[in-house]
Amino acid sequence: MIKKFVKKNDKTPLNITSSINAEGVDIRPDDITLGMLADELRSRHYFVKVNARSGAIPSNLMKLTQIDQILPAAQPGSLAWKSLIRDKAAINDIEITGDDLLLPMAPNAPEAQATTPATSQTEKLPLIPR
Repeated sequence: MIKKFVKKNDKTPLNITSSINAEGVDIRPDDITLGMLADELRSRHYFVKVNARSGAIPSNLMKLTQIDQILPAAQPGSLAWKSLIRDKAAINDIEITGDDLLLPMAPNAPEAQATTPATSQTEKLPLIPR
């Protein structure tokens, strides 16, 4: 609506309470007009990506924080780990395929030997008759 109906020379001040840092210059809220906002919206291509479930507009910083919180719980090489790494790379504009995330196999790795499970102190040990 602003792009369509507000003229570039509209001097109506915007009623905002925070200061804005634009290209290293602090701009006071009373210095910004509705015409400046309309011109900015026309000269650049802004779009909004909304979460369909919550209606929230997630920022990349928030997504990265969420991924960093859950990543330590995912086992390296698992599907969850690969998915988290791919999502983190996509946020940073890096393309990673599933094959890129495969862990290399060690050459001539010894096969795992069967071991008997350790018994806990509270577990009843089998009786061995003499």
